[in-house]
Amino acid sequence: MFRSNKKMIVLLIMACLPIIARANWVFGMTTSDGDTIFYDKSRVTRQGDLVSVWFMTNLAEPLSLSTGISKSFVDSTQYDCVNKRSRITYMSNFSSSNAKGEILQTFDRSELSSNWNQIPPNSTADVFSNYFCKTKNIKVKN
Repeated sequence: MFRSNKKMIVLLIMACLPIIARANWVFGMTTSDGDTIFYDKSRVTRQGDLVSVWFMTNLAEPLSLSTGISKSFVDSTQYDCVNKRSRITYMSNFSSSNAKGEILQTFDRSELSSNWNQIPPNSTADVFSNYFCKTKNIKVKN
C-alpha cells in the first residue's frame, strides 16, 4: 500500500510541475507577517459561484517541516463566493523562494480537509475572495 501511495504522490508532483513552471505569477499582497503572496493570473477559474485560484507564497519566516525548511509554497484555493467560505485543494512546500528548489511535501485534495472554512472578516482570505469573486473576466470552467 505504501508503494502505491508513493507512486501517486510522484505522479501528482509530476503533473503539477508544468503548472508551476509556466505560471503567470502576479503580485497579490504582502501580509502583516511579511509573507509575499502572488497569484497565477492564467489559472483563475470560475464554476458557478466557486472561484479557484493558484497562489505562490514566499514566507518571511521559513517553516520547519520534518522534511526540511520551507521558504515558499504553492496552493490551489477555492472560494465559495455566495457563502464566504474557502478551502485549499492542493499544496506543495519548497526549499527555496518562488516555488523553487526541492519539493519538501505535497498534499492533494484527498489529504487535505475537504471542509469549507468560513472566511474571517478583514483576513487575507477575505481580501482575495472579495477581489476574485467580484472580478468579471475570469475563465469559466465547465
